[in-house]
Amino acid sequence: MKKFLLLYLIVFAASCAQMAVPTGGDKDVVPPQLVNDHCYPKNGSVNVNTKEIRLEFDEYVKLNDPRSKIFFSPALSTSPDYILRGKTLFIHFNGDLQANTTYTMHMGSAVVDITEGNPAAGLNYVFSTGPVLDSLQVNGKVINALNRNPEKGVMLALYELNQDSAFFKGLPSYLSFSDAQGNFSISHVKSGDYLLYALKESNGNYRYDASGEEAGFFADTIHLNGGLSLGNIEISLIKERREKLFVQKREFFEPGILNLIFSRPYNGVPELFSMNADRQPTAVRNFIKHDDSLQISFSDPLVQSLIVRIEEDSAHVFTDTIMLLRDEKKREKSLQQPLIYRNNFTPYLDIKQDLQLKFDVPCDIIGNDFQLLIDSVRVQAEIEKVDEKTILIHPVQRLAPGSRGILLVGTNLVKDVFGRSISADTLRFKVRNEDYYGALYLDFKLENHPNGILQLINDKGQIRTQWNNPPSTILEFPLLAPGNYKLRYIIDTDGNGEWSPGSVTDRILPEQVILFNQEISIRSNWDLELEWK
Repeated sequence: MKKFLLLYLIVFAASCAQMAVPTGGDKDVVPPQLVNDHCYPKNGSVNVNTKEIRLEFDEYVKLNDPRSKIFFSPALSTSPDYILRGKTLFIHFNGDLQANTTYTMHMGSAVVDITEGNPAAGLNYVFSTGPVLDSLQVNGKVINALNRNPEKGVMLALYELNQDSAFFKGLPSYLSFSDAQGNFSISHVKSGDYLLYALKESNGNYRYDASGEEAGFFADTIHLNGGLSLGNIEISLIKERREKLFVQKREFFEPGILNLIFSRPYNGVPELFSMNADRQPTAVRNFIKHDDSLQISFSDPLVQSLIVRIEEDSAHVFTDTIMLLRDEKKREKSLQQPLIYRNNFTPYLDIKQDLQLKFDVPCDIIGNDFQLLIDSVRVQAEIEKVDEKTILIHPVQRLAPGSRGILLVGTNLVKDVFGRSISADTLRFKVRNEDYYGALYLDFKLENHPNGILQLINDKGQIRTQWNNPPSTILEFPLLAPGNYKLRYIIDTDGNGEWSPGSVTDRILPEQVILFNQEISIRSNWDLELEWK
């Protein structure tokens, strides 16, 4: 009986254990931390003379490419070896450390916990081979040069003044990273003269060498002497227009649309030649040039490659051959579909706007196969092709606010380069009432620049209105849709009518941007008066 009872209790306990499987708690979001008492030498130690350091963490961790992601400042002459045993990281130096030097180890994302992969990104380990820790600092903020928003996760790097071209070829002497507010602090710096750069890394090598990387620089030499640290530095981040022109990205869309995105804006008219299976070059005429991209349409299904030639001047000639890998079944299916377009007037058409039809591929007007009805009465309208992919329908008379309209489009209105037409459709809309809009009256008293540009920006970052060389008077911004706006003033130093980003390579600062000190809220049927001085 006792044996039976014991067996029953064991089975019952096992059953209970199976039913009570833990469901887990909150997700671990805390990164690994150093247990300083178990580190050798301890964080912040001086007079360090060792070939190996030992760092113990408060949880089990794993390494993620430590040779490229762990960085010592000043940089080590030879990369160390990294060995992980449980919670302890052993770092063996393969070269001699400099005498009387403060070293800071930046762990980046090289050390992560084993449960959720949280990186010890903000964790630094500092020691000195001399009797004191260097204590000088460089503090500041990094922002986007055009919209002046703070930039997070940007590398701020100090280079000794004698490190020629180090930002492009070498490693920084000291570095840090900006926080969510764009603030940064480079600490434990020794006395000396430095250059300061900022870099939004894309390939993890701590160098400004990849196309598309955003960067910036502080124009003045930084002098750190004795107990003098430097603060309140502001660095503007830009995406530089790199000198070399190349195809950065290729996008192929059926039935035969190729988008080429270049490394920078380019000048000159492209020359395009297609090559079919017979290797006979044929000039391509159906293309649309943008500032930094090119859209090409191929109506010939046998085209296998494309030769692109762009001559900006005698010294800058770009040539490339693009291979076209096409899915013929997908192409045929796409050609059987009607032409797709977008419009700017359903369900509402803004006052004083024309009706716009925008296509994804180049199109031609083949007839006046449309009717425009306003409040059930047919009205006269003209059709115009404004670019390769956009047509406008202009009512001859201004449409009354609040009126209701119908646009009837037929299949013989437009045809694209592949011979496709649109489907017949009925598009209903209403012209907005005047009381939907608000207005801004700006008393502009800002000190004007000979080539100043004043811009009103909506909450999507789009330029709603622009004044070149605005007068110092009251400026009116009528018929503004309700929403939030910003005012931006650009000091157009080079007088080209737009903001110029400058050049990190040539150490040319971006053109100065001044933002109005408050966001502007426009309400329907409301006039807002502001002063900017």
